[in-house]
Amino acid sequence: MFTGIIEGLGTLTQLLPFTVIFPSHLLQGLETGASVAVDGVCLTVTSIEHNHVFFDLSEETKQLTTLQNLLVGNFVNLERAATMGKEIGGHFVSGHVCGCVTLLEKGPLYLFSCPSKFYSYLFYKGFVALNGVSLTIASLQKDCFGIALIPETLKRTTFGQKQVGDSINLEWDMMSYAAAETARRIISAST
Repeated sequence: MFTGIIEGLGTLTQLLPFTVIFPSHLLQGLETGASVAVDGVCLTVTSIEHNHVFFDLSEETKQLTTLQNLLVGNFVNLERAATMGKEIGGHFVSGHVCGCVTLLEKGPLYLFSCPSKFYSYLFYKGFVALNGVSLTIASLQKDCFGIALIPETLKRTTFGQKQVGDSINLEWDMMSYAAAETARRIISAST
């Protein structure tokens, strides 16, 4: 479980195995088997050599996320798993990416594509995690949604480097998803 508050940026050094250079403050106490959100994708640490952290990517992860499309040298958002007693500044994020959206426009609102299969699970003022960053939906239409990114978020995450057309990992709020799916199933069962 994560909070969607990015703790640092890592640098991708190779794709196979998937290897990221971690900042020193995120290495303290990190062990093989630990969960880390890399651009919002929950991955398991398979080994650590100095500041290089290694992960395996499943076929499902490759198909549903942007990780296989990254290039060596790209920066990635990093968050270690949440721990008890630590402030939760974002929202509960599982790191189970639902799919990808495309950055359509940068400006006061960053606009992202909204595939029709995602629309039922997104809500105005609801939460999403985009590349692992906990964000609030500021506008919602059938084909796109908007996020107001403040300068601090642009500075602390990879969003400051993103360009129109870039693909972004999306995880919708699981509580919203559960409510929408439960309502859909009840309605479906009663007809």
